[in-house]
Amino acid sequence: LEQNAITSYVRARALFAKEGITEPVRDLHLLTRVSGWLFFDAINRSEGFTEMSHGTEECKITGKNETCPYHKDTNRTPCACAWNDSLVDTNSCSVYPNKFIARAIQKRSFAGQRQDADPITGARTTASTPASSPNETVWWDNIARMPGSDKGHLASGYATTYDRVRVSSALAVVEFPIY
Repeated sequence: LEQNAITSYVRARALFAKEGITEPVRDLHLLTRVSGWLFFDAINRSEGFTEMSHGTEECKITGKNETCPYHKDTNRTPCACAWNDSLVDTNSCSVYPNKFIARAIQKRSFAGQRQDADPITGARTTASTPASSPNETVWWDNIARMPGSDKGHLASGYATTYDRVRVSSALAVVEFPIY
């Protein structure tokens, strides 16, 4: 009797775990496949560039117990209370007049260190002097000035910083519906 009870319990826990992980694994698989297709040019992209935001350079000077202005701006980093995000303090979420507007104004963000970057590719394989504080680190704050941006809509793959950011921008189409 005891053996049957333990077996039933283990089967129920295994089924519970399976149900809880099936969807995230499917989503991760989908995101990984589409990412690979985009990086290796298996999917044709439009000439457009999905708008991306950035706030790393702006946030690096924010004090230890302060909130960065980038994160305070609900038009740049929307967080609707209706999302019931358990990782967000309910005092920092916003109530939007239209329940879909917060999703519509979401943008992918990018961050990349500019300091010691190769001027052709943007790769950072060496560092002259390590930064002793976040304020000393220099970040890209303009996509148009990234190495490889002269390619424009012809950028693809991952050879330059701009290539990777452009491909990453296209992932918003897949990533936002999943999350």
